[in-house]
Amino acid sequence: MLSLVSCFRRYSKKSNLVKYLIEMPKDNTEHIELGQKQRIKIREKSKYYSPGIVNLQVLGNGANGGSSSIYLFSEQTRYLFNCGEGTQRLAHEHKTKLARMENIFLTRKTWDHFGGVSGLCLTLQDVGVPSLHLHGPAGIDRIFESSKKFVVLKNMNVVTPECNDGGFYEDSVMKVNYVPLKKVLKSEMTSERTGNEKTDMIFKDDTDYYGYENGIEGSSSNSSIEAKESFQVEADYEDTVMAYICKLQERPGALDIEKCVDRGVPPGPLLGQLKNGIDVELPNGLFVKARDVRAPAFPGSVFIFVDIPDESYLQSLIKCQRFKRHQKTAEKDDDRAVVVIHFSPPQMMENKLYKQWIDEFSASTLHLCVNEQNEFSGYFAAHRTQRQLNELDENVFPLLRERHPCLTNNEENFTKKMKIDEENDKFKYYHQLQILSTFHIRPAKGFDRSYEPCSNPEKVLEETILDEDSMKLISEFKEKIVKRSREERAKEFPKVITLGTGSCIPNKTRNVSANLVHISKDNCAILDCGEGTLGQLVRFYGQDGADDVLRKLSFIYISHLHADHHLGLINLLTRRRQVTSEKVLVIAPAQINMWLAFYNFRIEEIYSTFEVFPCSNLLAKRSHIEQDVKDELCNRLGLVDIKTCYVKHCPYSYGISFEMKNTLKNEHSEQETFKITYSGDTLPCDELVELGKNSDILIHEATMEDDLAKEARIKMHSTVSQAIDIGRQMNAKFVILTHFSQRYAKIPLLEKHDKNVAIAFDNMEVTLNDLPMMHLMYEPLKAMFSDHFRLLERKALKRKIRDEKKVEMNL
Repeated sequence: MLSLVSCFRRYSKKSNLVKYLIEMPKDNTEHIELGQKQRIKIREKSKYYSPGIVNLQVLGNGANGGSSSIYLFSEQTRYLFNCGEGTQRLAHEHKTKLARMENIFLTRKTWDHFGGVSGLCLTLQDVGVPSLHLHGPAGIDRIFESSKKFVVLKNMNVVTPECNDGGFYEDSVMKVNYVPLKKVLKSEMTSERTGNEKTDMIFKDDTDYYGYENGIEGSSSNSSIEAKESFQVEADYEDTVMAYICKLQERPGALDIEKCVDRGVPPGPLLGQLKNGIDVELPNGLFVKARDVRAPAFPGSVFIFVDIPDESYLQSLIKCQRFKRHQKTAEKDDDRAVVVIHFSPPQMMENKLYKQWIDEFSASTLHLCVNEQNEFSGYFAAHRTQRQLNELDENVFPLLRERHPCLTNNEENFTKKMKIDEENDKFKYYHQLQILSTFHIRPAKGFDRSYEPCSNPEKVLEETILDEDSMKLISEFKEKIVKRSREERAKEFPKVITLGTGSCIPNKTRNVSANLVHISKDNCAILDCGEGTLGQLVRFYGQDGADDVLRKLSFIYISHLHADHHLGLINLLTRRRQVTSEKVLVIAPAQINMWLAFYNFRIEEIYSTFEVFPCSNLLAKRSHIEQDVKDELCNRLGLVDIKTCYVKHCPYSYGISFEMKNTLKNEHSEQETFKITYSGDTLPCDELVELGKNSDILIHEATMEDDLAKEARIKMHSTVSQAIDIGRQMNAKFVILTHFSQRYAKIPLLEKHDKNVAIAFDNMEVTLNDLPMMHLMYEPLKAMFSDHFRLLERKALKRKIRDEKKVEMNL
């Protein structure tokens, strides 16, 4: 078979076909329109029959900072129940098909339950989903409306129906009844906030943060922040959670051909209509009802989703009569719930009243716990990649602290996958759910663990084994480096941990932007905070270690207001509130206030966790604060100096540089301070060069490889060589390349590799003493990821041939 390259070479430069293919305009929305047409066609075709296969599957089990979400799928459509941060990444890794997703049901409107919706919407739009319905407690519509500045949906309609008590959603698959549950305050709690207590003044933000992609003039420029139209925000909390009682549609019995013949139904399309439950009129005028020529129908099963945050909702749950008809008191067997999915936290699962409510269900009802008592979050690819990289350097790539049922030496905690309540054998409840744990509703085959990735640990372990060539290059690398003890390395500061090194959307090996910098033993900072940052911290350090990092966090820096750089912020702040009462400084574009104020006054109080310090106040060339204020700030953050500059990306995009004291100065390190510069997203930028002069470490985006410079410029990003050159211009000692396009899921393609350049991976930890040897890793890394690297080379060759043909055609 001829390769694409060979096919191109067979055509002369005068070939009309080649010229047409090269010059043909590319319509970026054509695939979206095609996908929408296909989806609408499928929807119309399937609306007349109830599916024969319906399964519930765990997509996010709630472990270790991950999402809690259940995926419900049938032959024709898909649904999600809750969609926290990381849902999309899990779906990508485990090949969960989202193209037919048109409904998401949320039990609560907090970020734990909603945080993954924004990123997921962008993906659903791209695959051609025409509309998405968000069901949940009142206020869901306002959450989505408030995020439209950084979640731009031009080709998909988002609908937020009212989910009132007694209301429901219904389609050909199932009927979903809404059951709002209200908070009931004790008498001594009535003085606490009930809403409408607090106000704040914020500004409207009419900035188009994606205008540059559409060629809008001036849309990428930065200017001083202007006072815009202000408006009053009043606290208005809606303390309601939503339970869902779902019942599958009755499935008609099989068509009885003998009965059809007896009634004179001729062969052909009329039989098909009767099979689909549609009554028909025969050519002779007789009318045949579908129910008269079918076997008895299969009734629809009932399943329930419940999420009780704390004891204040228990009375509403217990007194709700709508659950009674699906418990022991059900009048018909078909009305008894086959499974109840509990998103309620572990402490509620142990609550005496909650257990009594569970005990009201039949012994045949299964209870699945989708919460943080599950131990493994399901990111197998991250563990596999880290295990491979750990062979190269166990200090730079330490094994992740999250306990893993397949890739751990301590397996005793994973042998018990099912827990049955021994004190009360009237009901079953399962925990230690893994990703893809499945409950078959139709056909009624019950609970099934065979789809779980860890059901075949030998296969998972086999995927981490490196070939002989890789191991040889790793051995040669280890012979060249200077080894240091863990104790020595533990004292080295600063430390940089690249938590997220991908751009735009997360994939299974590269999460979106986040970097952790340990300034000293007791002080650290986060540079950008994309979706899933908290989960990355927990996987890297373990829960206790992550909490310790959050206590030591002195500031969080947000470079600009694109979704992949700040959607993890709220989750991080809410978790930090659980471990310390001190506020953290959020250094960010001032426009972030609109989003944070909305969340604080409409969803849950977070103002007690942080204070915003505008990036513009720290501009190197035109600072907006007095020197004594800046000195006080530096003292608070444990820094010697901190500055920002505008960079060339969307409006209000910044780079940052900060200096810290060398607290461990000795004969090996005599300099007084260390300087770190971080680019955020940007084209090559002179202001950043000036800001970062003589940096010890430059962390710079390198989104695309060199032959995609034109595309990089359109998206206002840098290529690999451009990023390296910026480091050379500012005389940076070392450059860490990050923010790679997801096409470089394993390793980017470098045309040349300077000795002071390091390639960032998720969960990579480096100090200044590690960086001099990082360039030696490139050859072993190419061998470790050889299949991926060869694919990049082939794609680069095809582009080169295409470009050469294009040049020839224009001569």
